[in-house]
Amino acid sequence: MDLIATFYDSASEDEYQCDDESKSACCGVKDEGIIWIRRFPHVVGHWPSHIYISLVENESKQSQKKEFNVLADEIIDGVRLIPDVTQVHLVALKTNAEENPYHLSLSRPFVLTYGMIEKFVQELRLCLKWRRRFLYTLQGLSIFINEDATRSFLAINMINDTTPFLHILRCVNSCMTRFQLPAYYENPRPHVSVASSPHGTLGSIVTQSQLDRLPSAAVEWHGIATHVAVAIGNKRFDIILK
Repeated sequence: MDLIATFYDSASEDEYQCDDESKSACCGVKDEGIIWIRRFPHVVGHWPSHIYISLVENESKQSQKKEFNVLADEIIDGVRLIPDVTQVHLVALKTNAEENPYHLSLSRPFVLTYGMIEKFVQELRLCLKWRRRFLYTLQGLSIFINEDATRSFLAINMINDTTPFLHILRCVNSCMTRFQLPAYYENPRPHVSVASSPHGTLGSIVTQSQLDRLPSAAVEWHGIATHVAVAIGNKRFDIILK
């Protein structure tokens, strides 16, 4: 089967809470009858964190955000018409996100304690001090799974020169290593997820050739990366690129 399955997860896509602090990281959380798996247990003093590049989010780009929402909906609607996709529950990421859900991930989900936050953000700012903003182009569709095989993600690929992205990623990895936190996945493929499923099986149902035939797979999206965002619990820190 022509399938692309790459490990992936995202803090913004993993915000479902477990009330019982003694539950494991794999506790199930029901949402309209669907069981979503929480990546980390809820532990007082532990802050779930994620580093990423946002697409469009400020007020001056609301029209651009609406355009991307339309593209995401077209992609999801097209995939839902593929035979057997009705076997899985496919949810648009914007459905469960108060803020703009679309981003290029720069880290795995990780946890910081309160005392680490200030030092971590300061170190990350230093690591990214000379990194520059860059243009990116998104086109073509892929299916990714997280490393626990508990979720599938439908995503648009970044197709232009990834060198600026990888330079930033290396800086992020350097910071993560200094704090003994997990580096990003090997052989990264930059992408923006538009939908998720509480199963790791979407890729076994939908082939790459089926995705390639969807009209929305040919649409190009152009943008500019201007800053790196660090989400730590309910806090967010922005690091402006030069």
